[in-house]
Amino acid sequence: MSTSGPSVDTLKRDVRTLADDTMKMAQNRFVEPAMDAAQRASVQARKALEQSRDRMNQQLAVAERYAARGYDQTTTWISANPLAAVGIAVGAGLLLSSIFRLSSRR
Repeated sequence: MSTSGPSVDTLKRDVRTLADDTMKMAQNRFVEPAMDAAQRASVQARKALEQSRDRMNQQLAVAERYAARGYDQTTTWISANPLAAVGIAVGAGLLLSSIFRLSSRR
């Protein structure tokens, strides 16, 4: 038999080179761009999370100030009108107990 064609070792080397080149091209064209896009998405998600956290903290601070102001106004009114405050508390207690009593009958 004549061996005029490439040898088996040459074919193995060529196949290995083709496989390596294919892996490098896949890495450059698909994997690296996907990793870059994932990194950018991660950075954007962190920024959005930080912005949301900052907004929530600001809203919480506003709500705390509002609640503190309401508490201060209520305690000031109760101190100025103790008998009226007791009357309102008794009336609210009677109303709630009536509602609970009616709802427990059903």
